[in-house]
Amino acid sequence: MRVAKKFHRRHRIDVHDRIHDSTPAERRQRAEALAAARRAQALALRRAAFRFADIGDALGVSLERARRITYEAERRASHPRWYDGLPQRAVSRLAKLGLLQRPELEVAHALARLSARELMRTPNFGQVSLNALRAWLAGHGLKLRPESAHAFARRLRGFPMQAGAPSRERPSDFNNGPLAAGRTDEQSVWYPPTTT
Repeated sequence: MRVAKKFHRRHRIDVHDRIHDSTPAERRQRAEALAAARRAQALALRRAAFRFADIGDALGVSLERARRITYEAERRASHPRWYDGLPQRAVSRLAKLGLLQRPELEVAHALARLSARELMRTPNFGQVSLNALRAWLAGHGLKLRPESAHAFARRLRGFPMQAGAPSRERPSDFNNGPLAAGRTDEQSVWYPPTTT
């Protein structure tokens, strides 16, 4: 027990030097960095033949939490996955797209077909995750699909992005037809289907 405390003092993770005026993205990045440091410390202690109770004391967590952290650290060391280095929210987005079980290069090509705008529409997916995915794609020599000029112009004007033009902007060849410009659904004439 004393050896674990000495090890803890030398490799102490200081949780109290947090900045309270930080953004949620900064706090999330700091939490992920803290989790990575805890995994590294737990793995070092486990390889030095410490018990889970001693690891929990050194990390300042419960026995069960120390087990989980240690098992995850051992799994990452012995069987790394290609997405282990990505932020958790980026991994969650890839899981929602059904890409986590595919090979890394196939996922990179599938992700390169999406634009940044499409990824940012996902709830709880922010700039930090987007930048991490961009950097990961750059490592494969790929990048996200650029946004079209039309979509960019509509976004700047404040129109929501929809497929096709809204009905009020659809032109018509005839001024009195059912889809005449300026007509609403109430003013449109309905023609019954012809039977032959």
